Amino acid sequence: MVLGLIHLAVYTKTMNNVFSITRPACIILLFGIIAGCESLPHPHHEVIGAHADKATIDLPDPLTQQTISTLIPPQTPVTEIAPSLLPTDTLYSLLVAEVAASRRQYDTAINNYVEQAKETGNKAIIIRATRIAQFLRAHQSALDMGLLWLNKEPANNEALSAVANAHIELQQPLQAVKYIEQLMAKLAFARVDAKRNDGTKRMPNRSDGGALIETLANLNRQSDNVVLEALISRVLPLADKFTTSAGVRVGLSMLYQAAGDHQSARRWIDQALDSDPTRTSAIVQDIRLLQSTQKDVLALTKLREYVSNVPDNQRLRLIYARSLSQSDIKEAYTQFTILSKQSPTQLDLRFSRALLATELELMDIAQPLFESLLDENYQPDSIRFYLGHIYDFQEQTDSALNYYLAVTQGDHFLSARYRAASVYLEQEKIEAAVSLFVDLHKQFPDKTELLFESQASLLVKYQADPQAIKLLNSAIVQFPDNTILRYERATLFERKNLIDLMEQDFRHILTLKPNDVATLNGLGYLLTLHTQRYDEAYLLISKALSLSPDDAAIIDSMGWALFKLGRLDESIDYLQQAYEKHPNAEIAAHLGEALWEDGQQDAAKQVWQESLAKEPDALDIPKALQRLGIERPL
Repeated sequence: MVLGLIHLAVYTKTMNNVFSITRPACIILLFGIIAGCESLPHPHHEVIGAHADKATIDLPDPLTQQTISTLIPPQTPVTEIAPSLLPTDTLYSLLVAEVAASRRQYDTAINNYVEQAKETGNKAIIIRATRIAQFLRAHQSALDMGLLWLNKEPANNEALSAVANAHIELQQPLQAVKYIEQLMAKLAFARVDAKRNDGTKRMPNRSDGGALIETLANLNRQSDNVVLEALISRVLPLADKFTTSAGVRVGLSMLYQAAGDHQSARRWIDQALDSDPTRTSAIVQDIRLLQSTQKDVLALTKLREYVSNVPDNQRLRLIYARSLSQSDIKEAYTQFTILSKQSPTQLDLRFSRALLATELELMDIAQPLFESLLDENYQPDSIRFYLGHIYDFQEQTDSALNYYLAVTQGDHFLSARYRAASVYLEQEKIEAAVSLFVDLHKQFPDKTELLFESQASLLVKYQADPQAIKLLNSAIVQFPDNTILRYERATLFERKNLIDLMEQDFRHILTLKPNDVATLNGLGYLLTLHTQRYDEAYLLISKALSLSPDDAAIIDSMGWALFKLGRLDESIDYLQQAYEKHPNAEIAAHLGEALWEDGQQDAAKQVWQESLAKEPDALDIPKALQRLGIERPL
């Protein structure tokens, strides 16, 4: 704002006392206000606009807001008016508007300017009201003021653009096309086709108004086919009329893609790229088309080429980095590192880099990045959660706990409390963990069932059995058909060797979910351990395996059931498959035992030795050796 021309001490602390400003002071101030029309931003869409499509993963997109810049400079400078020609009430109203804007009381600012623009018909006030409305995204006011402006200057480019953009934002795309066409025709008429001195092809014209068609198309990609077909029929003539406009062709490609006509969408985007090969919006649409037709590998290849050809185009590099996050985290991290170095003040980029570094377990890089973001007060609760995770990973549990408990709100609040409870249980501070959940139940009475599930899983995991059984019994009274709670209690009963109670909970789950794979496998496997009902166990596990044939745990269960049934050859075959898929100590113990019983002692010892080398503290193999009466070392 331009209030620096007069010290604000001319009025007292409250708005009610603003009447104490003298008429000369008002006039001096208004000279500054009206002159300020020159410096207000002109928010026109240059590429796809503020609504540009994000890439396929949920990382921050800090560059989308940078796609708004000046498309068309004002053709006629805003002239100062003589405040002495305006009524005192108008001067006062405009002064209040400027003061309100400086205090971020934007409703008052826009309302006063719109009211005075309508009452006075003063062009300078109308222009400023239009620009303020655009800046505040008050689209109806921007439309009303833009139309008033066009009444004063019917051929003004900025006014045409303001009205078109307001219609777009108000979801009135067909009305917008009328003004976009007028704007494009006027720009095309005024344009001077200048060739380079060497006679080569001129650079593409990116200020032809076609970017507004892109914005229009982008905001209507979710429209129904009736709207899309109407828009296509209205925009197609513009492509014939403005044969060099890449923006119109990008917009048509978007509309055809939204309507499900990928062949036409491809034809138009190819034309756009032929006209302007480095146009960001055209490249983005090209990639979007490839991804929508399941050509992800080709999309990544082309993105890599685009980024290589225009390495300073941050928008393209960002899309490339975000796409890589789905398939190649290491390369995505490299790209976000480049982006964050290109724009070191963009905190979203730094945050994305820190997240990917964490995913890659590069904690020495992630930690200072997160700490610097915390210093900037950037998403402080999220940052504290991730710093807690880093210290947790490094087994610095006290520091981890401090950060987890410092998360006070936001999307990570419940996760942070869950992790804090985990740390307390690791430290055998059971009452502290339980206390956290008591507080959560009070804070989130609508999440009672979810909190019971989380609390029970932690208590069972960390073998806080008395607290776990008390909680589960109480929770299941309230939620008798909650299968997660039933499964946790069945696990606890098995640990206590209460096999009948264990089976009751498992059977209850299967009455509710007959095809629950985890329950079918869990009950079947545990029957092989605690009973001699091997045929029944085999049937349960067979059903689980038919539903999830590639699950190593279920394949292991099948092998063990077959072992118990004395079908050694089949047992070894399944157990070897399971071990190849997931060579952990439990499967190694089973495979070794089956091999040993089959007379393949050397092979059994080899499997056990390999597993013990990887997991020396695992108890599964020592228990198998004890059952077989084998002394260590092997």
